[in-house]
Amino acid sequence: MLGTAKATFKTGEAVVTMVAKDAPKKLKCDGSTFDNEQAAEVFRCSD
Repeated sequence: MLGTAKATFKTGEAVVTMVAKDAPKKLKCDGSTFDNEQAAEVFRCSD
């Protein structure tokens, strides 16, 4: 996703609203999720 967005996080999902888009998009969060700072460490430890 590129552009300006606003996200609302709930248990099991994130609702993302993009600027200049009419409808928000729901993303299911099944399993582990990481923020951008944590992701760098995950990538380094992955084989």
